[in-house]
Amino acid sequence: SAESIQGSTVGHYRIQKLLSYAGSYTYSAIDTRTDTPVIFKLYDKEVLPRAHLALVHREIDVMHTLTEAADRYTDLHHRAAPVARLIETNETARHVYLVIEQAGRSLATELAERGALPEAEIRQIAVKLLRAVQWLRMHGVAHLNLDPSSILISRVSPSTESEPTLSAAVQSAHYPLYQHTVNTALDQTLSVRLCDFASARFTRSERAPH
Repeated sequence: SAESIQGSTVGHYRIQKLLSYAGSYTYSAIDTRTDTPVIFKLYDKEVLPRAHLALVHREIDVMHTLTEAADRYTDLHHRAAPVARLIETNETARHVYLVIEQAGRSLATELAERGALPEAEIRQIAVKLLRAVQWLRMHGVAHLNLDPSSILISRVSPSTESEPTLSAAVQSAHYPLYQHTVNTALDQTLSVRLCDFASARFTRSERAPH
């Protein structure tokens, strides 16, 4: 059952700790081919209402769209886009699972362990969070359920920091927040990426500029 897979291997993934349950079982896991940490998200179709299964399929569609955009962004800019990428999905008669990139620690965990964060760090998280939301909008997606558990924080080198970059024309015309740049060591090393797209929707009016 979905509850009892902890410690087992599903496909290429060794399931470790149950992280949360909120409509889906979310586990930490290891890709046994590369020994890389991943997130393993499992839906049990026998307990999901039929209408909810359609939402799961939409979540997968959204993540496929964002992952393709993230791959293009990385190829162009040689750094990560501000989303956790979808690695693999599979559906059986009983389950649907998603394997998702492990892209940092949740802001919820940071707050629980550290308490109040320094003002400079809060400012950088806020700016980078808004930039990440605008990146989603550029690619036709609204998250709709941002909370500390869906905001991932990591410290990275400047060359891999997930800072979306737009042309000056696009910045000025459509995304004025991108005109705000904070040139500090923290800005260069603090990464904010988004995850948990279960409530996300495609938007009609916004598409990604090429």
